[in-house]
Amino acid sequence: MKTMFTIILITMLSTLRGQVVIKNGTGPHGGILNVEQGYKIEMINLAGSIIVYLFDKDLGIVSNKDIRAEIMFMYGDNAALNKTLVACEKNGFITEVANQYYFYSIVTFNISGKMITSKFENQSGFAEEEKKLKKIINE
Repeated sequence: MKTMFTIILITMLSTLRGQVVIKNGTGPHGGILNVEQGYKIEMINLAGSIIVYLFDKDLGIVSNKDIRAEIMFMYGDNAALNKTLVACEKNGFITEVANQYYFYSIVTFNISGKMITSKFENQSGFAEEEKKLKKIINE
């Protein structure tokens, strides 16, 4: 009985841990994967551009046809830059990044009037450099 209880407990804990990993894990293209309102959104931060992919809850492709998407880059001192994401591939969206020193970005999809929004931290390392620079300047 004690062994059965231990097995059940380990199974439950592993399942809970797995759910946390899925919340912010790695997507099919190797990017950061967020889960928002029944959709999975993957972001890939390349040098000079951002690609975002939209999936359903089971990582099935959601066609980008008739979906509007935009991204807002958030910089220090509450500065922001909005850009339109242009459809690419079957479920992807892309834009160029003029200034890679943003702290985080917010991606918004308009799917038949339903707004899906997800926040992504800047993983490129540029944001950390910017934070260090601001700290040195303010000292």
